[in-house]
Amino acid sequence: MPGPADVWWDDLRQEAELPPAPPPARRKAPLVAGALAAVALSGGLAWWFASPSEPSFQNQIEVRPPPAPTRLAGPTADAEQVRRAYEEFGLVYANSGPEGLARFAESCAQSLRGDPRILDFCLAFDLFTGAVRDEPAGKSGARRLAMVQAAMPDADPDARIAEVQRLMRDVTGIARAAETTPAAPSSGPPAPAARSDASAPPRPAPARKAASPCRGLPTADRLVCQSPTLKVQDRRMKAAYERALAAGADPLAIDRGQAEWRAQREAAGSRAELADLYARRVRELNAAAEAARTTPPT
Repeated sequence: MPGPADVWWDDLRQEAELPPAPPPARRKAPLVAGALAAVALSGGLAWWFASPSEPSFQNQIEVRPPPAPTRLAGPTADAEQVRRAYEEFGLVYANSGPEGLARFAESCAQSLRGDPRILDFCLAFDLFTGAVRDEPAGKSGARRLAMVQAAMPDADPDARIAEVQRLMRDVTGIARAAETTPAAPSSGPPAPAARSDASAPPRPAPARKAASPCRGLPTADRLVCQSPTLKVQDRRMKAAYERALAAGADPLAIDRGQAEWRAQREAAGSRAELADLYARRVRELNAAAEAARTTPPT
């Protein structure tokens, strides 16, 4: 009869003689997912190496255009702008008086905010206007300082205004007139003029030819000055301008159109071209006056 030790041995031997247990079954889902990931990775690597150019990720960055360069006035005052301001001042003053000068100066200041390069033109026009209008010096001075500071933030406003004023004196001829003014006679008798030949009779002074009133004017002004027909058209245009303002047309729009027309007039080089420009401007002003009369007030 087997003892306890034999039972233990028999159990152990039976276990050893049993066939090995089958390995545990593996889950199919992780295997399928791994296979799909491997296929995707191999396909991505194949596209990467087959690409003709090296992949770039710069397209993900927003490319913005460089900012437009800031327009500023020139470092020194422009004598040509001052000359044109003097000419425009005379034309506006002749057409619409001090009120027209004030409107034009305000319009120029508004345009200066968009284009600081016209600083010297607007500054000179404002200074010319201040000479014929009663305005407190403190108000006009502060306005001109603000104009220079807006157009040239780093410049000295007083120095720029003084430079424009010097060019204004050159344009108007005030400085030249002061230089050619004869000196006051001295208290003593004038010294006799030295003569190389005392026996020679004095020569008569050459006769001076009368200067033409149209000489020295710009091309367009000279053509109008020399043509009676253009003079009549010029008077008609001025009358149409006054009628448009009297009828209630927008004065700022009228003056802006007048400034644009003046620029075209100055560029004209023949009488025929000037005649067409005058006729067109008269029609425009008459149309503005008629529209103002027929439009009911708001």
